Amino acid sequence: MANVAGASVDSRAIGFVGTYIPRRCGIATFTFDLAEAVARVVGPRKPVYVVAMNENADGYPYPSRVKLQIQQDDVTHYLRAARFLNERCGVVSLQHEFGIFGGEAGSLVLRLIEKLRIPLVVTCHTVYGEPEADKRDVMREIVAAADKLVVMDRRGIDFLQSIYGARPEQIAYVRHGIHDIPFQDPPYEKTVFGASGPVILTFGLLHRNKGIEYMIDAMATIVRSRPDVTYVVAGQTHPAIVRQEGESYRQSLEARVSELGLQSRVKFIDRFAELSDLMTYLSQADMFAAPYLFLDQMTSGALSYAVGAGNAVIATPFHHAKELLAEGRGCLVPVGDPASLANAVLDLLENKTKMNEMRRKAYEHTRGMVWPVVAREYVGVFRRVSRRLAASASIRQGVPLRSPRRSAASLRPRRGGRPVA
Repeated sequence: MANVAGASVDSRAIGFVGTYIPRRCGIATFTFDLAEAVARVVGPRKPVYVVAMNENADGYPYPSRVKLQIQQDDVTHYLRAARFLNERCGVVSLQHEFGIFGGEAGSLVLRLIEKLRIPLVVTCHTVYGEPEADKRDVMREIVAAADKLVVMDRRGIDFLQSIYGARPEQIAYVRHGIHDIPFQDPPYEKTVFGASGPVILTFGLLHRNKGIEYMIDAMATIVRSRPDVTYVVAGQTHPAIVRQEGESYRQSLEARVSELGLQSRVKFIDRFAELSDLMTYLSQADMFAAPYLFLDQMTSGALSYAVGAGNAVIATPFHHAKELLAEGRGCLVPVGDPASLANAVLDLLENKTKMNEMRRKAYEHTRGMVWPVVAREYVGVFRRVSRRLAASASIRQGVPLRSPRRSAASLRPRRGGRPVA
């Protein structure tokens, strides 16, 4: 194996860049789960490090795997992180979501990327089909610099090639990871929810694109036929939303519940669901509702977990739902349509055979999504990228694996000193 800075490529650390627990966001949970699963696959002889993104000056009390922190609006932190990763790591796994990086459309991450001298694997958590110009330009530069792009939905493959200029061989399809829990029928007594009878669950950080108000409106119809059904909304309001508008969205949902007289049938659990809580919620829920309004959503951890737990899932047709719930693994309904949500719920409750078949198909389909399997796929990507670059370059002891990256903008013709779009 070729040497880089005096160390074997395969012996150097794997570096992850992204948000990380205890920060409360979906990317943080994903990065933690992936890093821990990868660490178990590669074993103790190969370190796994994390560079954590902060949206505040104080940061968080991170676990020991986090070796460095980046304040998202401080460009010097990105440059420092690039130096750290070049010195300590053989490959970087960057978790990309526009909102976790500073600058216009998260453009400060490009300052880190352009300084990396080691293989870069980017997990694309959001790939817009109709991007705004600034997001399109940033994503094109990321694509131009990345050695591998990981997507969790096949529609993202099309978008990366047709909109952002990715090469087919540059893209790897690896599904969203899930925790392995046994397939079982939910109990009648839902002790964790303080309810009896069927429970419909929506969980995750709350924001207006969740569409929860439409499920609440659907409950007004559902309880007329099935007064034993309970709808549970579990999760805190997203911290970014709290900073922007406080708890106005949650308060509007609670007001709607009161207006419809559903206080006994709609329950809110206003706290962040830790993993142990989430596993309990999923094991006691009969259905999972994802009435999301943003149909360009490419990945959903909540949806992945619910399908992986064998819940009967009803969702609007956003990208990830259309793929994951295909072939009878779930039920798709139009966006913003309480009547369709109610009809779907009542149909499943009245057709237990149909619901159980849906649950079984969903559970069986997701056995390849458990974290140990996903982690092995990522490790395979890391190794192939590292070996391909090492084999294609004339590498000498102490010489970086690759020459400095040039951004996509720097490679385009210029007029008057500015890139031509």
